Amino acid sequence: MLAGLGVTLYYIVRTHPLFGGSMGDAWFDIHPISCGVFGVPLGFMVIAIVSLLTPPPPLEVQALVDFVRMPDQGRKTLETENRL
Repeated sequence: MLAGLGVTLYYIVRTHPLFGGSMGDAWFDIHPISCGVFGVPLGFMVIAIVSLLTPPPPLEVQALVDFVRMPDQGRKTLETENRL
């Protein structure tokens, strides 16, 4: 998310007249108000890459997330893991 925010802010500063920028620096002639068109896809790409490069969380954390999302089914998961 920070990568997308960074690109978005960079684009706004370079192209918006309020910050001294000009549309001459615009990428693909996209106005500063539409800068999310660059930040959002970049944010998703960075999230996907980081999630593929980092190890999964421990089973205890995964069980806790399951419990928070669905308390009835998460409790069954916790009980099953405690029996193992």
